[in-house]
Amino acid sequence: MKLAIVGATGVVGQTILTVLDERNVAVDRLFAYASRDRADGLAFRGATVPVVAAGTERILADAPDVAFFASSDDASAEMAEALAAAGIIVIDNSSTFRLDPRVPLVVPEVNPHAIRPHDRIFPVANCTAIVLCMALAPIFRNVVPQIGSFGGDGDTGEEQKVVAETRKMLERPDLRVAATTVRVPVRQAHSEAVFFETKRATSVALLGAAFDSAPGVVYHPHGIVTPRDVEGTDLVHVARVRPEEDSATHWQMWIVGDQLRKGAATNGVQILELLIAQGHLSAAGRGVPT
Repeated sequence: MKLAIVGATGVVGQTILTVLDERNVAVDRLFAYASRDRADGLAFRGATVPVVAAGTERILADAPDVAFFASSDDASAEMAEALAAAGIIVIDNSSTFRLDPRVPLVVPEVNPHAIRPHDRIFPVANCTAIVLCMALAPIFRNVVPQIGSFGGDGDTGEEQKVVAETRKMLERPDLRVAATTVRVPVRQAHSEAVFFETKRATSVALLGAAFDSAPGVVYHPHGIVTPRDVEGTDLVHVARVRPEEDSATHWQMWIVGDQLRKGAATNGVQILELLIAQGHLSAAGRGVPT
């Protein structure tokens, strides 16, 4: 398989390369692009890969099977659709296409069925929304969560992303979500205090069993988990699951996940693996025509 990374020298692009190597994804040839040519190139699997300036015509001429975008919204908006029209699978870490109704928004452990045979553009959701959906999906499959309330006025862009993208991934456009996001000085992990309401009465034991059986989720029935604990991993950790006072339907939990890996690079590579597993993309060639 020929694979391209736009934004290969950035932190997400570098993490994609790391995850591809860790997961032993077959890559016959790698094309690396950045905002300009880089004389020193980059290292991948013992070889030096040239880094050249990204441009639609150049990428089309190189003819990769898959193109990861780990760059700006502008780069994705400028190039992604042209590449997809040429049959190239695009896995995009920018926000450009996340809420576009023409494309799915996939977390492989949550909604792999959202992929359709004709899809060629696959956005990677906002990192905070991915971590949230990984923790909410097990509850949703057992007791249908309903999270707080959504006021609409005064929300930041990050909060709007969490609300809209969570609804799309869980396939619940009616889901009520309230989000408050805060920047804190951690290196590469997101933490979220989540308050949710279940449709019917449940228990810590039932919720814990749902988390224990969910792929990619680690449940901590006792103690806490911190951002430092999860750095460099691909799992979402859930801790401090507890009811609000005198309620069996109002709940709180603490969730933590690495935003560079599961929140970005790893989720993109998992989408690639899912496309291969579902037969939409062969391990050695272009997307399967429909």
